[in-house]
Amino acid sequence: MNRPSGSSRCQEACPELVEGAHSTPTRSPGKRSEPFDRLPGWLLVLVGGLVLGITGCVSQSTARREQLKAYEEGRQKALSEQATQNDPVVWFRGDIRNPRVPWREGLTLAEALLTAQYTWSWDPHLITVTRDGKVYPVNPKMLMRGTDNPVLEAGDIIEVHH
Repeated sequence: MNRPSGSSRCQEACPELVEGAHSTPTRSPGKRSEPFDRLPGWLLVLVGGLVLGITGCVSQSTARREQLKAYEEGRQKALSEQATQNDPVVWFRGDIRNPRVPWREGLTLAEALLTAQYTWSWDPHLITVTRDGKVYPVNPKMLMRGTDNPVLEAGDIIEVHH
């Protein structure tokens, strides 16, 4: 049998290993067999796969732990948002950057509109305030002059029409 030159050095160091690698293992009479000598190769592959599967379970449990952690963080965030949603607010509809504006005592339409940040490039044509199902129109020109600047109540819905 032709072997590469490096294998002769291995054969000198451990002749039983090199010979065993190229032939089927034999048992000497009176010598105890190793536990894996009698097992077929497919069984060793199966056992090796199970060992790898078990180590995969460890990473799956880590992934599960991370999922639970992310779920809990999301749950806490939702609860805190829900708590802030119970705070009194006024709502805006239209071309507005911040549709939810925190309400406070004495909040006027002009102040709320500035907080909501109107985004349309032209002045609005009409603004309506809906309170308890009733719609109250506000003239934007009079609002800008300061002559029609109503005080808002919590839960009011302001719609900005352009």
